[in-house]
Amino acid sequence: MLKRKHYVIGILLMVLIGIALWQLPIIEWSDQADAWISTHYWFGVILFIIALFIWSLFVPTAVPIILAGYFFGFWVGTLATYVATTASFLVAFASTRYLFRDRVFNYLSQRPRARAFIDHLESAGWRLVVWMRISPIIPFHIQNYCYGASGMSLWTCLWSTLIGKGPGISVTVLLGVVVKESSLGMRGIDQIERPWWWYAFLILASIAACAVTWLMMRSARRAMRVQEGLVDEENVEQLKQ
Repeated sequence: MLKRKHYVIGILLMVLIGIALWQLPIIEWSDQADAWISTHYWFGVILFIIALFIWSLFVPTAVPIILAGYFFGFWVGTLATYVATTASFLVAFASTRYLFRDRVFNYLSQRPRARAFIDHLESAGWRLVVWMRISPIIPFHIQNYCYGASGMSLWTCLWSTLIGKGPGISVTVLLGVVVKESSLGMRGIDQIERPWWWYAFLILASIAACAVTWLMMRSARRAMRVQEGLVDEENVEQLKQ
């Protein structure tokens, strides 16, 4: 599904982000933002929701979700994250299914592995959606477009998404709260001891990652068998079971 250039671009982006975090005055900016939010709390919440909505259409959301807990606390940070990411899911889902349907179909018709995986989403249903939302393998924004390209109903994707992303959002927001409440604050984020729930989520995410990886590999093998003529297209439905 991904080509070599995609991995190169991803690595370059991570390097650039790392350099930016090292060179930019992140600590000073966080202090200034915290002071501003303390006097404009709900306006800051609204701005955060809008910013996270746009961000989550294109980029993984771990960093801004940590900031949600850091600046707004657990309950408001979690609610704001749910609102923003759910809105971005609806936009990505609808745009993929209704605005760019022909382009997506042409893309998948030339890539049997991607097509098999998308088809498998529909046959697996809500269980796979929940596992994928827990798993860190496929970023949320990419999942949103995959669901729109599949034949799954919006309602099934929506409620399973709300359930599946709960553990990840809660733990990530809590991490921001822990950072804020520590004596070192943002300056000591690398020295803060992770509580037990952090490691519990890592175990759950690892299990989900293994499950999603196995399902993706099975879909890829099925696609290769179809492509090589070992299995007829009309027998693909039988292989899904």
